Amino acid sequence: MASEQIQPQDANNSSSSSTIEVTEPSAPNGVQNIFEDILEWSKERPGWQRDALRRLFTSGKLSSKDLDDLVELSKSGHGLGDPRRPDPLATEHIAVTSRQTVPVSLTAITHHQGVNALAPNQTVAFGPNLTIVYGANAAGKSGYTRVLKRACRSRGLENILGNVLSGEPPTKQHATIRYREGGAEIPLEWGPDTPASAALANVSVFDSHCAAVYLKDKTDVAFRPFGLDIFDMLSVSCGEVRERLENELSKITKIDPTIPNLPEGTRARALVDGLTVLSDVDELRKLATLSAAEEQRIVNLRELRKDFLSADPKQRARELKLKADRYGLVVQHLDQISAALSNASLSELQRNGEAVRVARQALLTLQRGAISPDLLPGTGSEAWRSMWEAVSHFSDQAYSASSFPVLAKGARCPFCQQLIEEETADRLKHFAEYVSSAAQSDLR
Repeated sequence: MASEQIQPQDANNSSSSSTIEVTEPSAPNGVQNIFEDILEWSKERPGWQRDALRRLFTSGKLSSKDLDDLVELSKSGHGLGDPRRPDPLATEHIAVTSRQTVPVSLTAITHHQGVNALAPNQTVAFGPNLTIVYGANAAGKSGYTRVLKRACRSRGLENILGNVLSGEPPTKQHATIRYREGGAEIPLEWGPDTPASAALANVSVFDSHCAAVYLKDKTDVAFRPFGLDIFDMLSVSCGEVRERLENELSKITKIDPTIPNLPEGTRARALVDGLTVLSDVDELRKLATLSAAEEQRIVNLRELRKDFLSADPKQRARELKLKADRYGLVVQHLDQISAALSNASLSELQRNGEAVRVARQALLTLQRGAISPDLLPGTGSEAWRSMWEAVSHFSDQAYSASSFPVLAKGARCPFCQQLIEEETADRLKHFAEYVSSAAQSDLR
């Protein structure tokens, strides 16, 4: 027996257990399982019934919306509704096992991202006999089960959502399922659009959500070969679809045909008022048939009516308010530009430019007097100043109790780390006076 504990990210005082049974069914060679029989039988059924079978296999039951869709599909198949294409039951929707000659078993599942609130890159390894996964509520036990049920095409699938409490857009679901087929271990990169694995169809995943397939009212347990319950559910669904169609038909038949209210003095009104068994059918057909110009006129009137109906005063007010806000932002921006380019601002800019020029000239004058010709070219420049500040930071670490430059006896030069002699001390002191001069401060 192998066991593993998953620690919850949002732990609480309550704990729960979730039981999942994973088995590897095997069928003798040449024996066709019940799912293959159902899939083959469904190919002779109408498209809407094949679609119903797919929904029953993947969801376990049909919602009211599912039944509405099936009604529309059944009507579409006879030209009584908008054209719709059914999504029939296929191999990827059910666990149609292949003719396995070697056993198939799960070895591990690794969650990477996108499934519920599971931690990323967390692995659950399956032991050769029994694996127990336990933890508190919201620890993520059921998240792995949902992925395995979808990958192995189990009955009673559940929607797999992202972390709805993270406050971030959901990421694409991604997990790695490892299984052993014979003696070889095979990794499967799983995602919502990953094609179904033929080998994993031999693995049966069963949890409490799938138990509804077997349990009936109260506590009775119906024992029958797995899969045959689908015929009961399909029969009930067919009855509900028929009932909805009959209700719709009864509503249609109750509608009494009425003649429209025709304006007085028109040919149509005169013909209707004098309508008898001797009325001229060709004349009726002529009056009831619209010309091309009349049809175009109707199209134009419908467009005008649509425009009138869509002219919501509140919506129009919101549009005008947005435009007014945008115009206000443009005016504000133009005011800022006008203030920046005013005579006062330009005069201030000229004064500041003159001050910078004077400070730079003063610094050049100081530099010519302070930097002797025997020094390297560029001494006193911005590049040299950057080097000086970097060495100053290093000296503050090396001599934390003294300020740079440290010229005490026994001190070392932070540049070359040689003992500082008298000539070197004088030069460093001279450089420090140059850097801290008033001209330097004024320019900055």
